[in-house]
Amino acid sequence: MTTTSTEPSYELCYDPRDQDMLIYRSIPAGICGPFSNHVPCKSREQAERIAFGMGYLINGAWETHTNYDSAELTRMS
Repeated sequence: MTTTSTEPSYELCYDPRDQDMLIYRSIPAGICGPFSNHVPCKSREQAERIAFGMGYLINGAWETHTNYDSAELTRMS
């Protein structure tokens, strides 16, 4: 029997054009969407500091997409 994680995953999304970031949450039950408000910031590094202040750590390398950059997050307990 295979078990799957029911823990939500989190992603830090940074939009260099709009210069803002948000935390995106995905729950295995199919519930996905923004988990924070848009927060103004000027760089990936600043987005990381803001996410840390919100209780998250970067858990992977940044990826560049067409409209934004993203990195996996781990929620600190």
